[in-house]
Amino acid sequence: MFVSGNGTKEEPFVLQPAFVQNYGDDIESRETITITNLDPDSLISITDMASHTNRGRFNMDPILVEGNSDERGSGSIVFRLRFDDNVTEDDVSGEYTGEIRVGSASVYLSWKVTVGDPEKEAEEAAASLAAELRAAEQKAEKEAAEAKAAAEKKAKEEADAKAKADKEAAEAKAESEAKAKAEKEAAEAMAKAEAEAKAAADEKLRLAEEKAAAAEAKAAAAEAKAAAEKKAKEEAEDAARVAAEKAAQERLEQMEKEMEERRAKLAEMDEATRKKEEELLRISEKAKSIDFTTLGVAARSVASKPVEKGATEVSIGDTSAFEESGSAWVQDDEGGMNISWTGKTATALTGVKGLKRGFAAAATVTASDDLQRIKGVGPFIEDKLNALGIYTFEQVGNMTAEIEEQVNIAIEFFPGRIKRDKWANQARKFANQK
Repeated sequence: MFVSGNGTKEEPFVLQPAFVQNYGDDIESRETITITNLDPDSLISITDMASHTNRGRFNMDPILVEGNSDERGSGSIVFRLRFDDNVTEDDVSGEYTGEIRVGSASVYLSWKVTVGDPEKEAEEAAASLAAELRAAEQKAEKEAAEAKAAAEKKAKEEADAKAKADKEAAEAKAESEAKAKAEKEAAEAMAKAEAEAKAAADEKLRLAEEKAAAAEAKAAAAEAKAAAEKKAKEEAEDAARVAAEKAAQERLEQMEKEMEERRAKLAEMDEATRKKEEELLRISEKAKSIDFTTLGVAARSVASKPVEKGATEVSIGDTSAFEESGSAWVQDDEGGMNISWTGKTATALTGVKGLKRGFAAAATVTASDDLQRIKGVGPFIEDKLNALGIYTFEQVGNMTAEIEEQVNIAIEFFPGRIKRDKWANQARKFANQK
């Protein structure tokens, strides 16, 4: 999970910050980046847009896309960003932010790496200040010793000269007192300088410790946020899976009830109609072998009141499962037909076209696409797919390799034909065009 961002140039994906303690070391990002839907055998460049500042620390070689070269967009790359501080001879700490572009203009990433040890630098600064203080103290001691020697020499000279003149003795005394005062002031100034230097070193160390604590708190918060987002996503996926399983089970139970009603009407049909209906019933019975939890079910409801021929509105009680516009199959005891709609209210489909006859209340309305647009699907194959409960491009587009084989067997089609004709790819394309 990224810290933030949308992968655009203005809002790049932000990776977890990294820390390199020793100069010249390298490190990889904690995140593993996967990019899919790429063309196989192509080279994807990874460029640091701030290389003039970072001096090549985020340089990476292009990555060859792996995948089936016959299928465009089927390839992918998996990598981690890399930071290498061994690109210059500058042993200095600092923060470097890579502005990484993957490909010519596709995905943008931001990654901050800090080089150096803030605590060690604070200790070195304190040691340097202490050394300066020691040098100042030694200098003061030397000057004091020199002054003392001069004073002793002068006192001797004054003692020798005392007999000559009282005036010179008084002057010597005054000079001695002035020198003592100067020495006292020098000692006080040195003590004050030492105190100020120690306070400055303590403050610098405190700031360094606060900065390190803030960085740790920020990293912990980012990890907690990522964990919460992951849990929420997993819970949402679990809820969606449970809802899909419930919808699939309800649809199979509905189909079982409808098959019982259809079997009861076989005796009333002519031979040709009965033969086709018996074959479709045989197909319908195989719906239990299909993974509708993954495939999904088509939106379905019943007319809440009779529908007149040529009507532009069909009341179905609840339209929440239906899209804003689309097509559907309307079915009652006398047969069915395709209709389309261009809008909906909470209880009805509006802008309806194609009602060439009326339908009684309780007629079923099932969202349905023209599956014959898919290469390899003819009228009777579409009837078989509908008999299984497959009506929409979205359902066909959700087919996995396993479901393709399940459906292939259920509709008694040529072995492997659905996979060879790439029904799922075609259906996803048509669904995106709606």
